[in-house]
Amino acid sequence: MKAIVLILLTITIQSCNGQENKKTEHTNKTKTQEKKILKTSSDNTSSINFFDDKYKNNGYYIPDNLNGEIYPMYSYMDEDIGAFSVNYIGKTQEEQDFWSVYNHNGFFKDKKIENISSNLIQGSLKSRVKNYYIIADYLEKKIHSEF
Repeated sequence: MKAIVLILLTITIQSCNGQENKKTEHTNKTKTQEKKILKTSSDNTSSINFFDDKYKNNGYYIPDNLNGEIYPMYSYMDEDIGAFSVNYIGKTQEEQDFWSVYNHNGFFKDKKIENISSNLIQGSLKSRVKNYYIIADYLEKKIHSEF
């Protein structure tokens, strides 16, 4: 009886050991595949510094989209690289409300809408940049040229 238990225990241990080796191989393959995907994705955008001043020629602006979300951004389009926008989304509701025209203590306090300039928006962002998620939307040249 002890011999049968010993044989079953040995078989079980060997089976488990084989599963662990397969799991490690699968994990290594997955990590290699992820690196290839990241490398392919980053190769296309690695030469673009989205924060370079040359891309801010059109200036900062505050679009009012249809669902009422208001946040500062700037956009850039070029036939050689494609198109992108850099969006500054407030991390808190208070920061998001800062840009509302209806917030009498926010960005528009004591300012006439017609006097708002890119420099005013940029200056306000610089002093509060830690309060924002900065998100860049990018369309590659090959995708952009299809439109």
